[in-house]
Amino acid sequence: MIGRSKFFETPMGVLLNLYEQEKIQFPITAKQHSLSSELIVSLTSHRPRFKWLHLTIESLLEQTARPDKLILWIANHEIGDLPKSLTTLAHKIEIRATEDLKSFKKIIPSLIAFPNAHIAICDDDIYYPRLWLQHLIEGSQANPTAIAAGAVHRFHTITSHQLAPYCDWSFDVQDGLARMPSRDTLPIGVGGVLYPPNSLHEDTTNIEILQELCPRGDDLWLYVMSKMRDYLPVKVGRKLQPIFWPGTQSHGLFLENMFQHDDIAIQKLSK
Repeated sequence: MIGRSKFFETPMGVLLNLYEQEKIQFPITAKQHSLSSELIVSLTSHRPRFKWLHLTIESLLEQTARPDKLILWIANHEIGDLPKSLTTLAHKIEIRATEDLKSFKKIIPSLIAFPNAHIAICDDDIYYPRLWLQHLIEGSQANPTAIAAGAVHRFHTITSHQLAPYCDWSFDVQDGLARMPSRDTLPIGVGGVLYPPNSLHEDTTNIEILQELCPRGDDLWLYVMSKMRDYLPVKVGRKLQPIFWPGTQSHGLFLENMFQHDDIAIQKLSK
């Protein structure tokens, strides 16, 4: 069991304890993934979240399916600020420096470095249960032209040509339609998303266009780029029950009026 005992008495800690006890009671030997090409688990972080990042990394290292690489992308100017709790994991993961692309650091550098790989992205502030990656893999294999996602939102329309504001969408939907390739759902990075090779349009890594249209909305940008390749989202796994590390949400994009920024990005992307 990894070192999280200080959280076990909190409501989220109770759920975390259940996950950890499940590993002890029903152990599963980790196996190499069964995808047709290299599998990269890719994430990023920034200085305010470094304190707890090793806990997320440890949960990713405890998955029942083993990726070929687990890569943590850090902005050039912050790479020297990584705490010992992370640098001591360097023999198990790859820590790479990159241009500061904000949340897009989780995928853009990996797309450039590994153009023929399956790339699973995830967030840096959450615990991932041990079947998280396996569920993404199974969802991708069952639907070869789908984007397997641990969590999806359903967007709604005002008219046939106008989307409703982001705050009026249905969040983390679980119904049967969401578990089939869907044109009205948006994969959310916090639940993890698996992108097969060539499932994203070539403009995905065009930083100039990205920053003009969608500088803060990586989920929206990746949705549009996959739709342009005719890949549709599929919800996989259990309902998302996020366990966030203490204090990490105080630096979230929602503090910068996320809904407003997303609505602006949606308008630009639609045009």
